[in-house]
Amino acid sequence: DGANNNRRTNENGVAGGIINPYAVLNVSNGASLEEIQKSYKLLSRSFHPDKQPERSRQQAQEYFVQLKGAYDILMDPVCKFALDHFGYDGVSFLKR
Repeated sequence: DGANNNRRTNENGVAGGIINPYAVLNVSNGASLEEIQKSYKLLSRSFHPDKQPERSRQQAQEYFVQLKGAYDILMDPVCKFALDHFGYDGVSFLKR
């Protein structure tokens, strides 16, 4: 585990403005690709902005964007490896 993976996160998987993809998708750090996909599909259907009442749509949109970002990181083998071994700094380095 990278040192930055141990940051405390809130219920949305955000630690000091940095998103923990595993927490956002509600999966463990050792989750398989199948578990990640299953969780993403379930959460993205449940929290899709178009399925939310008007008053909740903006919040759902923000969470949906986090879900998609977390999914993209964890489904990319290089990004997932960087996150697992170097923490958020590894992913940030790749995204430059």
